[in-house]
Amino acid sequence: MGVLLKASSLAYDVVKYIGAAYLFWMGLKLLLNLKHDFPMGGEVNVRKAGILAFLRGFLTNLLNPKIGVFYVTFLPQFIPTQANVTVDSFVLALIHVGLTMLWFTLL
Repeated sequence: MGVLLKASSLAYDVVKYIGAAYLFWMGLKLLLNLKHDFPMGGEVNVRKAGILAFLRGFLTNLLNPKIGVFYVTFLPQFIPTQANVTVDSFVLALIHVGLTMLWFTLL
């Protein structure tokens, strides 16, 4: 997706506006349902809440064009000249994801 966003300004704009609309919708939903989305005590279905939180985070990151542009512009400087760009980029992205997961686990 990062290569597409770098190559096409139209694709970048589409993802940017869809992401902005999604964030606006999430904020509006939060403002309109202040008490309804936060049940107290034993009413919380932990599995359902975890899945919904994962989906929200996944959509937020997927619709954020800055992540793709970051990978396309930042990671290539760490790939040796003779290396397989696809494999090394994927490994570096996995290292970034792993470090991020570790950080958020500690946080």
